[in-house]
Amino acid sequence: MSLRTGLIATTAACLSLGSASLALAASPELRLPSFEHLQRLATDSVNITIGQGPLGIASWVLGQSQDAQDHDIQEVLHGVKSIYIRSFKFAAEHQYSMSDIDAIRSQLSAPGWNALAQIHQHGEQAQNVDIYVSTDHQVVNGLAVITSGPCELTIVNIVGSVDPAKLARLSSRLGLPGLAM
Repeated sequence: MSLRTGLIATTAACLSLGSASLALAASPELRLPSFEHLQRLATDSVNITIGQGPLGIASWVLGQSQDAQDHDIQEVLHGVKSIYIRSFKFAAEHQYSMSDIDAIRSQLSAPGWNALAQIHQHGEQAQNVDIYVSTDHQVVNGLAVITSGPCELTIVNIVGSVDPAKLARLSSRLGLPGLAM
């Protein structure tokens, strides 16, 4: 094999590996299970799925407002394509299994997802928080938050262009826990 042929073969191999890694890049939209078994066990459950249509209407309505906070919310929602929230509170401890959480965490180990924060406590009353961002060419295109404790489990997945700093500022302004950065 000549040097030229070797360089061409090496370049082709590198390009195909690059293309393969792009093809394997994870979607910012997580595949969330139905969690029907958790809904039956929970004292409170939240199952919210908001797509691009309702988000567009909400953004338009917020744009008509004179309130500066509404415009901040509109700015955060501008690039968002969908929002998924699954939350469960239980009367007794440990009603969900680690496999319920691991099914989500395994998706977050795929290319394109990066851990922003992982706070894991140990013991019976452990409270855990995992925050991940999905990026594509240095642009955040998804956010995932998993919080778990002995009597609760919450998963939030925001798909679309998200500025985590704006989201954190907005969440603290609205009194929402867990997103302050």
